[in-house]
Amino acid sequence: MKILSADKIRFLEKATMDTEGITSLQLMERAGEAFVNWFLEVYAPEDGPIHIFVGPGNNGGDGLVVARLLCKKFFEVQIYICHLNDTFSKEFNENFKLLPDKGAIDIIEIKEGDDYPIFDDPGIIIDALLGIGISRPFSDYWGGLIEVLNEDLSERVAVDIPSGMFPDQPSSGEVFDADCTFTFEIPKLAFFLPENIPFVGKLTFGHIGLSHEVLSDLDSGKYLVSSYLVDSLL
Repeated sequence: MKILSADKIRFLEKATMDTEGITSLQLMERAGEAFVNWFLEVYAPEDGPIHIFVGPGNNGGDGLVVARLLCKKFFEVQIYICHLNDTFSKEFNENFKLLPDKGAIDIIEIKEGDDYPIFDDPGIIIDALLGIGISRPFSDYWGGLIEVLNEDLSERVAVDIPSGMFPDQPSSGEVFDADCTFTFEIPKLAFFLPENIPFVGKLTFGHIGLSHEVLSDLDSGKYLVSSYLVDSLL
């Protein structure tokens, strides 16, 4: 299995959309559905409230899709919109409009300087703060938020990649300490760096229909060797 850089993953996603004639919103819906299909195999509504932390980018958009779909499956869902910056992606805004009517999902906005959230009972924290588009480490206020989430007794699940983890290199600053990471289609190099392994937790892959033809043409000097591959060579 190829391990692609963040830039090549973005290229693969764009090429898939161009080839299939689908929008980024439709690809995001696939990602959310893949995550939720896996989530339903592992967790149930009685496992406690779902606290979904979303950032303003497309990883946050994935989180909004997950929130909407889990709400339909009768989970108690709370969304924490974290204003990491003042610009929200188009996909985030469109998925925000698709959330159910007010009251079905609690929405809490968190801005720098606000008190950190405290949960009365352990539940499940879903991390959709920041994906492969990370440009600088989490520190100061937002690093403190990650610390608070990591210290909570709730189960912690990361969407695609734990927030604060750089996809192609060692990370610095605070990193979300996931019990499980559900990643889309392609593993990130960061998952296999020794210093990152404790933050990844149990790693699970989910297919979202990225183009196999485009993937086969992409160069990669890094591969994940599986037992299946080894068996086929013996």
